[in-house]
Amino acid sequence: MTLQNSLLNELINKLESFGAPEVLMDCCNSESYEKERLVFNRKFEFRPSIIIFVENAFQISQIVLFANEHPTQITLRLRSGGHDHEGECSGTNVVLLDFSKINHIRVENDTIYEPTKEVFKQLVVGPGARFINIKPVLDIENVGIPHGTCETVAIAGFTMGGGWGPWTRLHGMACESLIGATIVLANGVIETLSYLDDPRSKKGRLLWALRGGGGMSYGIVTELVFKTFALPEISFSFNIKFNQPFKIRNSKKEIQIKKPAIEILKLWENAIKPDNYPNLIGTNLKIETAQLNNNNLPDPNAFLRCQMNGYYGGTEKELLDFIEKVLGEEALKGLSLKQDRFVDTNKISRNYSDTYTWHFESWDRKTTNKIALEHDGPAPHKITSRLAKSNNENDTAGWDNTSREALICSLQSPKIPSESDAKLDHGVHTYLTLGAISGHYYHNYQKNRDLIGSSFPYKDRPFTIQYQTWWNQFLNSDEKHVLTDEQRSKEMIINRPFVNRAEDWMEDCRDYIIPHTSGAFISFKDASIPTSTYFSTSYKQLMAIKIECSKDPNLLLRTRKTIL
Repeated sequence: MTLQNSLLNELINKLESFGAPEVLMDCCNSESYEKERLVFNRKFEFRPSIIIFVENAFQISQIVLFANEHPTQITLRLRSGGHDHEGECSGTNVVLLDFSKINHIRVENDTIYEPTKEVFKQLVVGPGARFINIKPVLDIENVGIPHGTCETVAIAGFTMGGGWGPWTRLHGMACESLIGATIVLANGVIETLSYLDDPRSKKGRLLWALRGGGGMSYGIVTELVFKTFALPEISFSFNIKFNQPFKIRNSKKEIQIKKPAIEILKLWENAIKPDNYPNLIGTNLKIETAQLNNNNLPDPNAFLRCQMNGYYGGTEKELLDFIEKVLGEEALKGLSLKQDRFVDTNKISRNYSDTYTWHFESWDRKTTNKIALEHDGPAPHKITSRLAKSNNENDTAGWDNTSREALICSLQSPKIPSESDAKLDHGVHTYLTLGAISGHYYHNYQKNRDLIGSSFPYKDRPFTIQYQTWWNQFLNSDEKHVLTDEQRSKEMIINRPFVNRAEDWMEDCRDYIIPHTSGAFISFKDASIPTSTYFSTSYKQLMAIKIECSKDPNLLLRTRKTIL
């Protein structure tokens, strides 16, 4: 149903008394509208009836009240950074609230974290603030939060989806550091939440839900407050490639480290065990796919291309010793590393990156032999996920070698693009990334948590499993074309024979039998996975909070993968 202009004009007039935010409508042949209607996943082409660039909680409250007066005519959508992999941050014929103007960032003076009496600085940030802008503010103060690896992602959706990143082993998911929020409920009431609220109260329950229970369901967040941590005095980022050519450090000679992917996976798993290598702050393992001939069977001992990415807190010698111990002496030849920062004897931070103290690396996209990689730009893509089960005293049916063999076999298929296309910079790229969860933080979770805790349901899992397919990657992070019109047309035609089959492979992976895996990670959203699978043991409690605390009888705060 198309929204009538009279209804939209009535809404615009209502907002004039609250600062008259900028609006764009799908009726004026506007270049600005055509640009702003787009989302990060260019597989989706939505046309919102109106885009409202909200500026504060009061404007949002009025929009919600107006929507309640017309609950069958108005569909709301919320967009902080626009990176929802299923495009649920927008839609056609919807009222789209864009948060890019609520992007304030400030670090406040020392305060005391009550559970541990630790002194810390808190970050107060708007939902539309992006990591590219948040990081420099944090760096100046020598503090951090558990951010992600894509600089154009905004803080709100990332956090409420859990927030996996390169800090997860040491500091947990981003949602664990969320200690407060301002939220507009579906009845227009503005509430301020704090980790000091009674866990049984409405506010305490809402904060628990925001900590990993997904976005939009419980209210519209207009400000987030985080507990920061001190940055390590010495840190390195690194990667190591396997089964692909690379140049030896300090040499022009090119070699390969050849190992079956399953053996590399075992080594990586050993590195991320909860009690192992606390200086390994965070890591993921990327494993590329391989095309099979129709008559061939997958080989669990295939030599698939792999790359281990990581952040390490310690000296270069300590990092080299770690690599040699975990991956073997041969891996040192293929190590690419970059010292990101150190603090000298005067406690002054020295920046070793071109721009950031901790630079952003494309851990989940196309990589090169360099540490400093290109920034991710919008592109059509498809993602699906699951998680490995723990193998501990309470769970005898945990991840094992049958799991590894099935995982490696799932990456080999006749539907995978040929190597000739996959090697193209702008071809169809299919691969898997494993993101480490287990480490110091969740191993000691009961010591770290406050009374409220979080709704992120996979604290005991060793790692995420994320299948990915990307194609037609023609834009940089500034959304500027990196090819001419003629080149783009040529590349699109080259890719066309592979796109549908690659997406079919993704559907195969979703249902592939991998023993001792379950669940799914909402930040890696796949609309075909049931909502209950994403939220697992937290699902029923999150539904209760939605019904009892969000004040949303008309279910205005709803998309395909919200809790209801």
